[in-house]
Amino acid sequence: MINEIEIEIDEEVFLPVYRPLLDNDDDIIFLWGGRDSGKTHFIAQRLLMKCMSASYFRCILIRATFATIKDSQFQTLWDLIEDWGLTHLFKRRSNPLEIECINGNKFIARGCDKIEKIKSVKDPTDAWYEEGNQITEEQHITIMTTLRSNKAKVQQWFSFNPECDQDYREFWLYESWTGDRPGLWSGVKTMTVGDESVELRFTSCHTTYNDNPHVSLERKAIHEYLGQRSKYYYTVYTRGLWGNKLVEDQFAHQFDEDIHCSSDVVHDPNKRLFISIDFNISPFAIIFFHNWKDQRGEHVHVFDEMSIENADIDKVIRRIKETYGPWLPSCGLTGDSTGNKKEIGQRDHSSHYKQIKKGLGLKPSQVKTPNNPTHQNSRVDCNYFLLHFPDFKVNKDKCPNLVRDLNFVECKSSGKIIKLNRKEENQRADHLDTFRYLVNTYLKDWIKRHMKFHGYTRKDKVLSGSQMDEGFKKFMDSRSK
Repeated sequence: MINEIEIEIDEEVFLPVYRPLLDNDDDIIFLWGGRDSGKTHFIAQRLLMKCMSASYFRCILIRATFATIKDSQFQTLWDLIEDWGLTHLFKRRSNPLEIECINGNKFIARGCDKIEKIKSVKDPTDAWYEEGNQITEEQHITIMTTLRSNKAKVQQWFSFNPECDQDYREFWLYESWTGDRPGLWSGVKTMTVGDESVELRFTSCHTTYNDNPHVSLERKAIHEYLGQRSKYYYTVYTRGLWGNKLVEDQFAHQFDEDIHCSSDVVHDPNKRLFISIDFNISPFAIIFFHNWKDQRGEHVHVFDEMSIENADIDKVIRRIKETYGPWLPSCGLTGDSTGNKKEIGQRDHSSHYKQIKKGLGLKPSQVKTPNNPTHQNSRVDCNYFLLHFPDFKVNKDKCPNLVRDLNFVECKSSGKIIKLNRKEENQRADHLDTFRYLVNTYLKDWIKRHMKFHGYTRKDKVLSGSQMDEGFKKFMDSRSK
């Protein structure tokens, strides 16, 4: 078997911005930024060179779904092989999807939708994550902790545009690795493995189409045209900077982080504790808040949340008691009214709420669970509340899931919340539901009083920000007066 292939590739084939990376041996290399910056092409070039020159090389091509690899990384590599006139040195296979060099080195395609197949690859040397922003932190951790080889050091390569389906400031690639720092820079992340500390060296390289001299004038014109049409797409695709996706029809269209979020919102032992629950197997969503009146007016402060994966009622009860046990005797509790249904699996067919009342030691008067409102009516109430209530605040640091849902959960044209795919965080809406139950149980009377005082009736239906009637617009205008 041929161990190494001697071939000369002129350095001029590599874009100047990436040439400092040719000899980079950091553990993880992030190439990110705008479109047409040549990052995918460079990684293919670099790995192809390594495949031919290394005595041992086995690279996993990774994307969120296996079916997309053939038309992306796999095809990019094969196009490069053809452009360099190297087809006599490589074979490509469809089943399994691989590209193998005559020296025995190879590229192996794997998708995160079947992550166990990534874990089964023996002795990898490299992993290339294309569209790395579509991969979850959990998937990356699972893969990263299984990438090991006794034959060579493992190096990970990421290529992606900086977009995500949540607040990018809480997205793992931004928060843990790249931040919003442009240019080429290196860092070290220390991780604890047992009793030992391990240092991971990484490089971040941010580029845009301006770093690619081969971009045509037509493509440049398209990029600059985005600046006139869409601030978001211009920020992400042209400037290559992190940005939040525009929500077409946001459920909580009156939510404003500048107005409704405060790190000063904390649990006050002297105020009554309130709890709102949404029943799901995974996650079981809970928010904790205070609701009180004083000489300054009325207040609702959400200071904490829980998101319990793979939960059962006993686990939920235990977590609540461990955290807020001393304040339970006087607390108020609300949530999903379907929790009043009898559970066949229970010996006495008791409902979720009956189990919770018993487990937390609550009196019947402490639990209020009115019928769940329709999504359309709830949307009217929630946005009216957000717009007019004098002091509603959320602790963003302690309640990231609630803030995410208020920012990103969308509705259909009918006003119904979109919950089609629970794999998409913005379609889970579990913590949004806890907020809806809070409003439905404890703020309906306030909303009715406020509407009556200002001459606005509940018969006026409001489906979205774009469908608001004139009566509701008056109340929107009042915010700025």
